[in-house]
Amino acid sequence: MPQYKAKLKDNIDRLGSQLKQRCYRVNDIKRIFIPKSNGKQRPLGLPTVDDKLAQQSVSQILQSI
Repeated sequence: MPQYKAKLKDNIDRLGSQLKQRCYRVNDIKRIFIPKSNGKQRPLGLPTVDDKLAQQSVSQILQSI
């Protein structure tokens, strides 16, 4: 995240360009496991910053419609 924030404008411009050109590809989701109280583990998927920004942008557009 700190590397993304350091070049925030460039990263947002790149992401916007990829979305407009329809060449954006979703990145692999980081999988971690959270321990549960019964001793088992629950899988949790963490999307990348680009994926979260794209999802939020689409959500805002759809909500305004």
